[in-house]
Amino acid sequence: MRVLASNPNTIGSVGTTPLVVKSQPTTAPTLAAQSVGDYTSRFTFCQNDPPFSMSALVSEAPDNYRVLYDVGTALSSTNRASFTAPFLSTTQTGVTTYNVRYVVIDNTKGCNPAEQPGSVSYLQTEVKTQPAAPSLSVTALTYCQFQPATPLMATLTTPGSVLRWYDANGNLLASQAPTPTTTQSGTATYRVSQVLSQCEGPKAQLTVNIGAASPAPTTTKTRIDLCRGAVATPLTASGTNLIWTTPTGTTSTVAPTPSTLNASKTADGDVYYVSQTIGNGCPSARLAIAVFVQAQPALSLSGGKNINLGQELPLQLTFTGTGPHRYRLTTSPGSTILSGSASKDTTLILFPEQSATYQIAEVSNACG
Repeated sequence: MRVLASNPNTIGSVGTTPLVVKSQPTTAPTLAAQSVGDYTSRFTFCQNDPPFSMSALVSEAPDNYRVLYDVGTALSSTNRASFTAPFLSTTQTGVTTYNVRYVVIDNTKGCNPAEQPGSVSYLQTEVKTQPAAPSLSVTALTYCQFQPATPLMATLTTPGSVLRWYDANGNLLASQAPTPTTTQSGTATYRVSQVLSQCEGPKAQLTVNIGAASPAPTTTKTRIDLCRGAVATPLTASGTNLIWTTPTGTTSTVAPTPSTLNASKTADGDVYYVSQTIGNGCPSARLAIAVFVQAQPALSLSGGKNINLGQELPLQLTFTGTGPHRYRLTTSPGSTILSGSASKDTTLILFPEQSATYQIAEVSNACG
């Protein structure tokens, strides 16, 4: 610097006193947490999460500065201030507020920021409650292979929480309780936890044992054809401790005798099942035996109409009973005989040369 005088007009010599402009941070420390306003951020833990140092959430300090950690919401630092970052524990639930600021290291090169809003950052650390493990009425279930299973069950122990299920491989399942699969024998372990406000508690474990099924029984015939009204004999199968199931769902250790009172009403016939159990093992898969009760057939004709000579006549044959059917038709007047076989309803295409009446002479199936 120089001193200038206007009267007399004089320019002084250069001054020897140095002018030093020190650096100063332009902002408060930046926090790696969710901003909630007023220079404040919030970081949320779940109870018993791994603890860590607060330094992981604070931005790096500028040259010649370091971070001062403190507790509370005041602008001025307290006697608890420290340059060592606090260790954030997750043992106790609740909210704790910390503040951080930059502090100069060498006063000859820098200045501390003024204690005013914008020069101090605040961090609220919230530790949310971790729910307990859910309650299980049983910790192990046993099924036999192919036995129908019911959904697993667990009871909430922390109000407001929801269940979270995991399969035997640790994969997260839908919120709905799983139903164990019994198609394969072996052991599977399912786990279930409670989640409260996105915090998951410890897992309860439930083991499901699937016992191997006995081999299925054998029989010489899995299809039996009977005529309505015929005398039937009991069904037969080779095996140990056989259990029979009738088409109505009735089970018995005695082989059932199929009823021939009525003809079968479905294309699959009347299906009976039989399983066996070897020793103290699990029942086998059920062997199906289909019984077809056939009635003597009936036949009706349709399609008669007035036509001109040379036109075709579709004559429809409609059968009742189980095919294949054999039929024989006659015409009047005349001696034409139409015969053949059909496994189901059919239509004959005829070209009559004169007016005629078609009449059923005979129809038959395996039952007469």
